[in-house]
Amino acid sequence: MRIHAALGMAALSLGHFATFVQPVQAHETSNIVIYGLVDSGLSYYSNSVALNGGQIAASGSALRLDNGIAAGNRVGFSGSEDLGGGMSAVFKLENGFDAAKGSMGQGGLLFGRQSYVGLNTAAGLWAIGRQYDFMFDYLNLMGYTNAGHNNIGASGQGLDGMSAIAATAQLGNHTYGARVNNALKFSSNSFSGFRFGALLGLGEQAGSQSRGSTAQAGLNYGQGNFLIGAVAGVSSVPGSDNQYATKRLAGAGAKLTLDKLALYGSYTQVHFDGLVSYAARGISWKGARVDTLDIGADYQFTPVVNGGLSWQHQTRNSDLGAADQVTASLSYSLSKRTSLYSTVAYQHDRAFGALNVFGAGTPSSNGVQVVSRVAMRTAF
Repeated sequence: MRIHAALGMAALSLGHFATFVQPVQAHETSNIVIYGLVDSGLSYYSNSVALNGGQIAASGSALRLDNGIAAGNRVGFSGSEDLGGGMSAVFKLENGFDAAKGSMGQGGLLFGRQSYVGLNTAAGLWAIGRQYDFMFDYLNLMGYTNAGHNNIGASGQGLDGMSAIAATAQLGNHTYGARVNNALKFSSNSFSGFRFGALLGLGEQAGSQSRGSTAQAGLNYGQGNFLIGAVAGVSSVPGSDNQYATKRLAGAGAKLTLDKLALYGSYTQVHFDGLVSYAARGISWKGARVDTLDIGADYQFTPVVNGGLSWQHQTRNSDLGAADQVTASLSYSLSKRTSLYSTVAYQHDRAFGALNVFGAGTPSSNGVQVVSRVAMRTAF
């Protein structure tokens, strides 16, 4: 009797499920896409350190299985539904993961890369959730920087900042962009080549709505083989002393494509009113300012072989010197979805331990670091 009852309940549940999903399957203007990407390979660091309590405990060369370098590893779900009148409902849920260990990325968040829902209208996309900022959309994705250029060998290796800055004050060139929680975002469609957008990330802290918040705006223009864009924003973030302070950033970039050759460049500036500490070098820095110039070129040698070369120069206030990085790369496409790539980067930092941004990166014990990488990337 219990078996018959269980079968009956199962049949009833399946009936309800079929009733729920059938209209979606029959709706020709709705779609759901499952996609992903895996990037993994070997990275060699000429000089790296192990830190213990902020102090250098050991140093030397290191060989690491880094992943998600040319592009972050991900599994995602995106979908849209035509609502009529030129409007559609959209969503995206995107998980990041460590292919070397099988663990989740972005601090263990289930959908740490992106998670949002929104409406696509004639004006553009209105979305709410965890989303990329406009430093990512209008500088990185447009190919104005080494960090986000189309050449998979060059992308992912950049002068994002010294270990102390990148980790504690979120300074650096910021061309990698950032993910903003609790974000309300509008991204316009193209109007005569112009695109624009604005983002507000809610701090959601009682007694101080500005604490932990982010506000940004961006403008981009494209005409033929030329692209140019700019972004500015302000946010409230904790410094080394865990006290919230104001961070202001601005950036601009451009890209020119001449047949097989692509030339690009960007300039970013970041101010942080809070405290930046780097115990390994005895540095305590307040009122930091970082300016970064990024220029480079890519060349499509053959339909399957692409090469890139870039130079980044970073300056800082408070007599903390400058840093330079030169990056060379080569990629070979095995198919439309799979590529092999190799990258060599040299960095010289005159104040902090040099830190090439290969994945998490490892700082050097001195101001010089050379990193080489051979890897594979495939998408589905």
